[in-house]
Amino acid sequence: NAPISSLKIGNYFNGSIKGYVSSLAYAIDDNYPWDIEKEQPMYVNVDVSFQQLFFKTPKQGKNYFG
Repeated sequence: NAPISSLKIGNYFNGSIKGYVSSLAYAIDDNYPWDIEKEQPMYVNVDVSFQQLFFKTPKQGKNYFG
């Protein structure tokens, strides 16, 4: 089972959305520079999907986003 977490994105979602990360993927594009000393890419493309858990049944016309 995935651990339950809270979603916070600035002031828009302020920790009131409960759920879990359902997928996480990353890709390193060779067209961007690398940090030679640390041997790390300077840019990484990250895709994250968050699955919201509803503890109440959502109803049409209600605001469920904080």
